[in-house]
Amino acid sequence: MECMASAESEHNWLHAKVDEIQAVMLLSITESQAHVTELEEASAQLLAWLKTSDVTIESQQERLLRLEKLNRDLNSVKQAPVSEAG
Repeated sequence: MECMASAESEHNWLHAKVDEIQAVMLLSITESQAHVTELEEASAQLLAWLKTSDVTIESQQERLLRLEKLNRDLNSVKQAPVSEAG
């Protein structure tokens, strides 16, 4: 009888340990999923920021090209020979 009680006690202890391990694993999975969600949200925000930044950079590059062209045009006008009005 004592052996049976010992086996039952060990069975109960093992069952409690399995339940404890499952609870820890479930908590870990839940925390991991929350972290993944946070990372996905941060990635989406970063992507949106990068897209906005790209548009701004492209706009600034276009503006710079226009200014460079205006500067070249101005320089060519300054270097053109002045004709004497007569």
